[in-house]
Amino acid sequence: MKQLLFTFITTLASIWLEVSFSTLGLVLPVLFLQLFYITIVRKWRWGIFVALVSCAMIDSLLGYFSLPSALCVIICAAFWRNIGDCSRLELQFLPVAFSMFGAMLILFAVLYLQYGGYVEWLSWTKQFFFSIVVTSIITPTYFRLQDLLAKKMDILTYANVQREELYSAN
Repeated sequence: MKQLLFTFITTLASIWLEVSFSTLGLVLPVLFLQLFYITIVRKWRWGIFVALVSCAMIDSLLGYFSLPSALCVIICAAFWRNIGDCSRLELQFLPVAFSMFGAMLILFAVLYLQYGGYVEWLSWTKQFFFSIVVTSIITPTYFRLQDLLAKKMDILTYANVQREELYSAN
């Protein structure tokens, strides 16, 4: 129950942040960071469930279709959960940058197709690289903050995911 409450509150906060940045004219996919975190901690099924609900909310608020991009993030996170090292939060910008590159590429392609090619390529290219760089930079702090909240609630944290599975396998 605590994990469900934690997921609900942090996802709602990430949607609020993304909509707030969007009103300033910035594409900052904080929801994708949250989906990456949820997929690592709760596995891909929870990631897909949260993506379906949260992408429906964010798409209705911002007017674009983000589910294909969210699925790209979930696939990368599920892959990283199995072969990556989640214990070092300062190195998590690498898989997040990789997944954000794919997700933002898909998002901008969908927007291009949705609006019939009426795009300003220079502006979109700046937004593309800005969103990848900024989300990669804020990833360790974002994950550390969520781990701190998860520890206070006494639930599984991002940094302890692989250690918990290693010890529970015995």
